[in-house]
Amino acid sequence: MRKTNTSGGAFRKFLNNQLKDEEIRIVYEEGKARTRLACEMAKMRKLRGMTQTELAEKAGTTQTVISRMESGNDTRMPSLSLLSKLAAAMDLEMILCFERRDKDSSGNFFQKQ
Repeated sequence: MRKTNTSGGAFRKFLNNQLKDEEIRIVYEEGKARTRLACEMAKMRKLRGMTQTELAEKAGTTQTVISRMESGNDTRMPSLSLLSKLAAAMDLEMILCFERRDKDSSGNFFQKQ
């Protein structure tokens, strides 16, 4: 018999309730953006076969900066200038996009697919 994970549903309900507060939602979205950026940077760097040191040297920054960014734990957001240099160093195009966010009938936020 398959167990149902009820804690995930309870957490999702709690999170959606918390995200109704604009300040909490902004902090949450910033953290989510940092995590996405960290994962994408590390993935692309590895796909290019580059070490953090090699990427840093090509982009004119330090390995420590790359490490902090890839950790996803740094509360600072990198500048567009730095992101452009990193993209160029990996021979990539930087694309910035905004996605529409809607609310369902319960007032919970979700991303439009």
